[in-house]
Amino acid sequence: MHNLPDQGPFDLATLVNHMSIVQRTVGETTLAITTVRKTEEAGGEHILLLERTTKFKGADGVFAFKTAIYTGSPQKFLDMPLFAQYIVDMADVIMRESDRAVRHVKVQGDIQSDESDMLRDFHMHRGWQEPRQVPLQKCKDALRQVTTRIDEESLDAAEATCICCLEQYGASKEAQILVDEQAATALKFGTNGPGYEFDDRYNDWENSMRSIADLDKYHASNNPEPIFVNPDLLMMFCEHLFNMDDQELASSTPLHLKYTKMKTECGVFTWMMRNHLIERRGETVATSALYKDLVAHVEDGMALNMYLSESKRPWDPSDVIDQIMTLARARHGVFGPPKGFPEFCQTLISRTLQFYHCRRCMCKRAGTVHDHGLKRYWR
Repeated sequence: MHNLPDQGPFDLATLVNHMSIVQRTVGETTLAITTVRKTEEAGGEHILLLERTTKFKGADGVFAFKTAIYTGSPQKFLDMPLFAQYIVDMADVIMRESDRAVRHVKVQGDIQSDESDMLRDFHMHRGWQEPRQVPLQKCKDALRQVTTRIDEESLDAAEATCICCLEQYGASKEAQILVDEQAATALKFGTNGPGYEFDDRYNDWENSMRSIADLDKYHASNNPEPIFVNPDLLMMFCEHLFNMDDQELASSTPLHLKYTKMKTECGVFTWMMRNHLIERRGETVATSALYKDLVAHVEDGMALNMYLSESKRPWDPSDVIDQIMTLARARHGVFGPPKGFPEFCQTLISRTLQFYHCRRCMCKRAGTVHDHGLKRYWR
């Protein structure tokens, strides 16, 4: 590893040679890429700047970092052979072929607000559709659910002034609209009714995610309500929510970046979550406490199974001695799971526990579970 160059700047083509060295080592490498434009005096052309930061463990057991900068034209980068996944991923960010790349670049463009219009024009030029708009009738229907119409004549002097513009309501305004804040919040999170109907402006995955907005209104980590630990029931909720998330198209997020397609990590998550729920079977505990325990158990399971990667089955933290678990946690802090995967697990656990509270239905339909539109309920 001592022969891995750092600093630079190097030509973009050199990145392939340096990454071939990196891929023969144990460690973690982060690649960051951005597009910049030279000043008019310097030619005004666009160039790519790429930063590679590599974290590795030396022979003495000490972790070290090496950082290098690479630069070149966008065309030079796109002319590079797409033989490595890291090149394919960066090309996607540059050309925005996937929805994930577009969303990522949009966030960066919003941070640099002067670039937002340019990015939008770029996408429109490449055939992207205009942003989806809510049909006028749906807006009117939604407003009716969260507003109360009153006659101006019924207002007393103190109420006759608009709290927004501080002007008196004029005679031309026969009625004013007052928004019910609680109803507006319910509409936003889909808790204004038991059902959610398919919206043809969105695909299956988008509709599925919109239908579970009520589960994200409050996070399980802040929920003090008691929950009865029924492993079979809770794992059924978890599997249902996982399958809904798995509907996302590859054109939205490339398959190798989809958390639901990471079989090893997902297998460990399922194993650890089920095992801990079985250990707690029949208990009644605060939802926030169960959430905290499940997250910790899953994280320990991830750490242990990365440390014991040669094993043929997921290892439970309770199966090993404290010394090994300590080493596993230390290594996990340096070389963890795929970026974003812990947050994916936390969201899935929270939604599972919130499902228990938010989706309990008292209607007369038969069976343990049933649907109202796209929303699933249980009794």
